[in-house]
Amino acid sequence: MLHLAIECSAQAGSVAILQQQTVIVERLLPPNVGSVVSLAPTIAELLSQYGAGSSAQVELISVTHGPGSFTGLRAGLATAKMLGLAWQIPLVAVDTLQVIAARSAENVLKNDRETAEELGTEAEQPILVAVLNAFRKQVFAAAWRIPAGCTQVGPTANDGSETPGLAMIPLATAQVLD
Repeated sequence: MLHLAIECSAQAGSVAILQQQTVIVERLLPPNVGSVVSLAPTIAELLSQYGAGSSAQVELISVTHGPGSFTGLRAGLATAKMLGLAWQIPLVAVDTLQVIAARSAENVLKNDRETAEELGTEAEQPILVAVLNAFRKQVFAAAWRIPAGCTQVGPTANDGSETPGLAMIPLATAQVLD
């Protein structure tokens, strides 16, 4: 099953084609051109590069729904919805911060098998905080417990004042992941 993934919540969006959970081909959207202009041509380029030429092989579309750039999100969501309707395939919207947290959790657990094997009770499972620049001296942030399916610990924060609990997460052993 081929899966088209669209991410337009950040300044540098991306498009990928996956088979099962493996990325087959991916492309960053040009940073100096808006998502509105570059998204559809990039999708067409990926489909032809992979040899899918048409949508016949794509069975699922996923798109990030935010938080993130309002204009980028609108471009991504509108394009994904249009393709889903035209191709008559399912469309799934995913949380941008959850995608970041899940990917980071996967990398942490892959690199530290000992930690992954020791994680038993919920209290022993580490908390991962995904943070995005919201500009204007603000951030988008959410805390996730791993590896329990990346369970969100609290609400998504648009700035520190909205989620005082997020500030209470102990960061003594914090590790910054790119």
